[in-house]
Amino acid sequence: MRYKHTQVGYVTGGLTLAALPLLYYAFMVEDGELGLLAYTMLGGFGVLAVLFSSLTVTVTDQELVFYFGPGFWTRRFALDDIVSAEVVRNSALHGWGIRYTRHGWL
Repeated sequence: MRYKHTQVGYVTGGLTLAALPLLYYAFMVEDGELGLLAYTMLGGFGVLAVLFSSLTVTVTDQELVFYFGPGFWTRRFALDDIVSAEVVRNSALHGWGIRYTRHGWL
C-alpha cells in the first residue's frame, strides 16, 4: 500500500446529528407525538450521519480507491487509467465532494 488517509467529516456529521433533536422537538411541538414521517426523517438523518461521517482514500500499486463512511459508495480506478493529476483551486460554485465534471473527476 502506497497511501491511505481517512478524513473525518466533523462538520457534516455534527450538523446532521444536531438536526436530530431539532426535528424531534419540531414534531413534538406541532403534534405532541412522533408520527411515521418524524421517525422516517430521524432515521434518515441518522443514516446520513453514519454514511457520510468520513472519506477514506487508498492508493495501492494497482489502483486508487475511495469510499465514504463504512464503505458506502466505493469507487476504484486502475492507476494505468489515470492520465494526469494536478493540484487545482476551485471556486465555491464547483461545490464540495467527489464528483464527475465536464473536465473529469474532481
